[in-house]
Amino acid sequence: MEEAFSNKQPRALLDGYYIDFQDNLQVSNLDSNKQRPVQRVVRKREDKHLREARFVDLPVSSGRSFGGQYGWVSPFVVEVRRDLGLQPEELPTKKPDMIPMLVEKAALGIIKEGKYLQKQREAEKLANMLKAKKNEAMEEVWKCCAYLYSLESFLYKTLNATMRL
Repeated sequence: MEEAFSNKQPRALLDGYYIDFQDNLQVSNLDSNKQRPVQRVVRKREDKHLREARFVDLPVSSGRSFGGQYGWVSPFVVEVRRDLGLQPEELPTKKPDMIPMLVEKAALGIIKEGKYLQKQREAEKLANMLKAKKNEAMEEVWKCCAYLYSLESFLYKTLNATMRL
């Protein structure tokens, strides 16, 4: 939204609705009669409230202890490795030439999950940010992943649910 506003575009297209900057309205993509006024607010970093949803009300499976079936490695990570048919010596930290393939697969997964959650535009934007790093070093990809996870989006909610259960 901020990107569209900064580029002086008349609208910001979002999943489910768009923002009309000229009339300061949020309008449903399905029913243009569903509108509500919006106002741009620039916040100072120190007055930003903690996003409680990131830290509370996340279900944690009690059926798995820290050193459960997979040891200290997340079952999600183990299953991804299995799904890709990777051996322990084939991880990207040991074979950097795998990074572009892994980034592409992750980007496709983000888009697939976004479509499922009806957040396709958001998913494509996140996936494109990640794909822009596919030819970078692993550390740059990690930084991008951390940044994407820190955004207020469906991605951190989905990852939290997947990694915790």
